[in-house]
Order: sequence, then C-alpha cells, then structure tokens
Amino acid sequence: MENEIAKREPTKIEQMFQRAEPELRKVLPEHIKPERMLRLMLSAIKQTPKLKDCTPASFIGAVLQSCQLGLEPNTVLGLAYLIPYGKECTFITGYKGLILLAYQSGVVIAIHVHLVYEKEVFRVIQGTKEEIYHEPILSKNERGKCIGGYCVVELKNGASISRCLSIDEINSSRPVHAKGSSPWASHWEEMALKTLVRRALKFVPLSPELSKAIALDEAGTRGAHIDLIPETAETILVEPVPEVKEPTKANPKDLFKENESEGVRDKVLKPGEIPPELEETMIEAEKKEWRER
Repeated sequence: MENEIAKREPTKIEQMFQRAEPELRKVLPEHIKPERMLRLMLSAIKQTPKLKDCTPASFIGAVLQSCQLGLEPNTVLGLAYLIPYGKECTFITGYKGLILLAYQSGVVIAIHVHLVYEKEVFRVIQGTKEEIYHEPILSKNERGKCIGGYCVVELKNGASISRCLSIDEINSSRPVHAKGSSPWASHWEEMALKTLVRRALKFVPLSPELSKAIALDEAGTRGAHIDLIPETAETILVEPVPEVKEPTKANPKDLFKENESEGVRDKVLKPGEIPPELEETMIEAEKKEWRER
C-alpha cells in the first residue's frame, strides 16, 4: 500500500497524516506503526464515507486519542471506533477495548459480561455477599427479548465487583442522536455489553489509560467531543511557522564601520585603538581582544 501512495498525489487525509506523524510517533505504542495507522484511517473512511465530512481537527484529534490508548480503530477486533456525529469525528471505545485495557492495568484477572433474556433463569442475591445465578439459553429463537445484563470483574486481590442493569438502564446510555451510522443502531448488543463493562469498571482501581478510555466513552455517548491533547490536533493542521532566528550579536568594530559609511564617523582610528564610544562599556578582557585584532 505504501508503494501505491508513493505513485500518486497524496489525498488531504494523507497530507494531514504526514503533518501529524511526528505527534503520532510520540503517543503510539510500540506495536502500532505510523504506516499501519494510516492504513486504518483510510480503511475507516472507506467503510464510513461520512468521516470525510468531519472537521480535520476532530478527525486527527480522534486518531490521536486512539493512538494514545493503543487501540486500533475500526478493525474486526472491535477495540475502538471513529464515529462521525455531524461535522465532528468522535473516538469511541468498544467493550473489547475496555476489557483489554482492564487486563493491561494488572489489577483485573477476569471479566464476565452477559446479556439476560426473558425466558432465561436469572437470580441476583444481594447483601454482604452478592451472588448472581444465570442459566442462559443459547438459541436466539427460544430465549425471548433482552431484559438486561450484568458484568462481574474479578480482581487480583481476590475481590470481585458486579453490576446488573435493566434494559431501560442500558438504553439510558444511548444518546438521543444515536441513529444512522451510530454503533448503537448497527451494533446494539456490543454497545449494551460495553455499557455493562463500563459501569462495573468504575468501581475498579483504574490505570491512566483505562480512566481516559472511560472518560472518552462517556463523552462519546453524549455526543460530546473531548480533547485529551487539545492543542496538538489544531497545531499539526496549520502550515509550519517559519523559524525566527534571533539576531546575532554584532561585532562593535563592524558596527563602527557601518556608521562610517553613513557619515557618522568623523575620526580615523589607529590600528588597535578603541573607539571612545565603546571604551567605557568594555571590560579589560574585551579591550585586550580589541587591541590584538
């Protein structure tokens, strides 16, 4: 694919990527190369053409957020997604992405998340020791409608955290504008599972990456746009500012020659003689250097 790009003029997205590459390299984990991220960006636009209508800053910002968390967007793994909401490109973490970050934190050893259907046997016992009993029905035609779900997180210290949500509580996380290309419209089950995982992980000691992922996901469900690195996305989209060189310190002898050409000088100096205008401000070392010239 790199050869194909080299043979033709780069698209606007590729030009943006070229400007963003130095910043991407700063936040990309070792297992994701910039070239692969470019392929993922182009693939995401091909799958979701409305991404081309998003503002460049929001698109690059969403890509940078994906890089910062180390989650490849819009792949078959379902770790994360780049979603267009009008003119804004929003980064949304998939439930598998949240689970991956939870495992990488070193605090979590297992996560169990399931949806519950109306014909299944399901009981929750709450108290000093919470228990969840669930007999799933594997056939989609026999289990009936979804009535809710639960998530159990097992921690390294032996404790466990569980959260159960009704179908109404799950759907309350769905933003009002979630339609069309929204994952809530096309992948409701995955979004429901992610809501369950996110609710349970709120009670787990979070790593910085997992905290950011949850914050981004909650903002995405409200249709909001959050910048973890707000200045970067804007900076890399503008033309490079020409480097401003600091003025070099002029040689007093050269300055005196310039004045002479303008008729300022009215005295001819002898070799090694210091101009009276400079002598009072010069230290002994400078005077010695002047005389040796």
